[in-house]
Amino acid sequence: MSVLPDRDALKAAAEAGDPAVWERRALLLIALVNLDVIREFFPAGVGDRVMEECARRLKDQARFGDIVARAGGDQFAVLLIDLPESDSGLARANELFRALRTIRVGDVVMPIDARCGLARGRPFLLPSDLRFDELYERAERALTRARAFGTAVAVED
Repeated sequence: MSVLPDRDALKAAAEAGDPAVWERRALLLIALVNLDVIREFFPAGVGDRVMEECARRLKDQARFGDIVARAGGDQFAVLLIDLPESDSGLARANELFRALRTIRVGDVVMPIDARCGLARGRPFLLPSDLRFDELYERAERALTRARAFGTAVAVED
């Protein structure tokens, strides 16, 4: 798979820079919920190629400064940077979600069933080393809701 930062590298990048702009960031977690089915019914390596193509598409769709990372297993994380104050990140989340709808592997076009959890950064009184963890937990809660209710994107306030 193409090399993407892991969660630790994403955390380090998220916490770098000016803490005054924390509320202009958002974290999007994306889970490929049908990856196990793809791995079960298609030849070995197809699931890895699907993950590689998803990583490539997310990187291609990311805006300057956004960071795409592997969150582990069937998940990716995208740290959205420098969002306008009035932007929750939902439009960007939907753009990234749409980029993953179908993946071609060889002659087969596969529908990708993804779910996304989005959490917007907020001003904090917490120490800077806890900000990312809190944001990540909120994005995970949103992703859990998206999976449970079958919605494309869920947002955690």
